[in-house]
Amino acid sequence: MQANVVCGGVLVQPGDTTMGDQGGVLVGGIATSPKLLPIAKKVQTIEQKLIDNIASSSEGRSLASMTNLEEHVRQRLDGGDSTLKFRI
Repeated sequence: MQANVVCGGVLVQPGDTTMGDQGGVLVGGIATSPKLLPIAKKVQTIEQKLIDNIASSSEGRSLASMTNLEEHVRQRLDGGDSTLKFRI
């Protein structure tokens, strides 16, 4: 018997493909899988750049310093739309 399960709030159905690492898991149907792998690789590349930047900084570069955090918070407090983004 096959059944759906919910993992971490995500519905996983029979035939779905799952990919994951220490940072998270992607779930999708067989038709979605070819689209998930490039996204997962891009996320992994960005994460590695962030880790490298933090580790190589002699003054301890913070994660927040590699984002538009201050601008984002200012825009949101002013009632504007904004998206938090990495600047690496």
